[in-house]
Amino acid sequence: MKAFWRDSELDDDECYLLGELWEAHHASCFRDNASSVAVKVAADASGDLSKAFIAGLSTLGAKHAPIEKTVWFLQRDAPAVHVADFLKIGKKIPGWGGTYQNDQTDPLWKGIDLLIRQYYPNLYFKLESVTETLKAHGRMIQPNPSAYTACVAIALQMPAELAPYLFINMRIGGWAEIAFKHLRKT
Repeated sequence: MKAFWRDSELDDDECYLLGELWEAHHASCFRDNASSVAVKVAADASGDLSKAFIAGLSTLGAKHAPIEKTVWFLQRDAPAVHVADFLKIGKKIPGWGGTYQNDQTDPLWKGIDLLIRQYYPNLYFKLESVTETLKAHGRMIQPNPSAYTACVAIALQMPAELAPYLFINMRIGGWAEIAFKHLRKT
């Protein structure tokens, strides 16, 4: 598959990584996270699929650290060095927190976590070093879907400004399923 943002094809491992990302995001849609709840509420209230999608999209800047910020954070030479500064000023660590598993990798994201560990050890080291630094500061939080989506964007050499579209494309199928179920009820 030709990657429009770079001069080369995606190889089999990269396609597999994208498939795993889709699986994890699709499964995540069926939890009561901010975007899925917004889709349900908007579908119930408006009876309109487009308004349901807009509601889901609106949470991505409000409830998640913007994906571009997470890409930027993970592309730094040593993101863990900046954790103390973020905590000192009360700023959220881009790509951490808000997960269902605070003390271990969320089971829905273990596949992506393992692929990053296997094929992109430098990225995995950054994920681990930030998580360990947070633990050292008494914060038992793990990478969230934004962090894993950012890692995939980085691994695929995707520009940071395209990373939010990767997140959205991975969620849209699950949101559609949720919205259609709720639209049938009204």
